[in-house]
Amino acid sequence: MDAEQKTVVNIFLNKCGVDCDTLNNLDGFKIPREVLLSEEKYNEIVEEIPKLKTIYSSSYMTSLQKNAKKNQQWPLINIVRQVLKSCGYSMKPQRLANGYTKSGKKLYRRFFVISKIEVKQKIEQEEDNTVNVTS
Repeated sequence: MDAEQKTVVNIFLNKCGVDCDTLNNLDGFKIPREVLLSEEKYNEIVEEIPKLKTIYSSSYMTSLQKNAKKNQQWPLINIVRQVLKSCGYSMKPQRLANGYTKSGKKLYRRFFVISKIEVKQKIEQEEDNTVNVTS
């Protein structure tokens, strides 16, 4: 991914509520789930989808397809998750306790935590060993 493409992705993520300067600063970032469920927020970023289509194929990312809003329950969550995955990050849900209701039911605050996808080094070492054996 070149610098221009990274800029487009960064602007898109900032409009989605992921406030970061560069893609390298995303590890450990928390996004409130309510932000990504917002219909208004999705309507704001719809104009950014054609820019993302210049980088990614809509057959690769289903959230970029024309009928994504109709077919997907949470299209903004899906598009952010797919863009982050293509950049080497994953979004994991997290629930934090937020007290109790008057009737005694437990309340939760829900977040998505962005974490760097770790590449397995064992596989690379095994490939290096097979190259050395065959050489």
